[in-house]
Amino acid sequence: MNPYEIFTKNEIDLVAGVTKIENREYTKEETKLIRGNIFDEIFLKSFKNGDMDKARIEFTGIIEKLDRSII
Repeated sequence: MNPYEIFTKNEIDLVAGVTKIENREYTKEETKLIRGNIFDEIFLKSFKNGDMDKARIEFTGIIEKLDRSII
């Protein structure tokens, strides 16, 4: 999976804010690490002020694309 081939520019910027990504092919294990880093980022957000829900919505499409590439 190459993130630069499956993500939009906005999605690349979001993922790059969470973890370093490069324009190259990633293994399934590396893709799972990216996915895990995104989940960590979401769960580090505050639930009380709604940041967690905003982050979850923001990253939903990215997580779905990562899930499809892991299968």
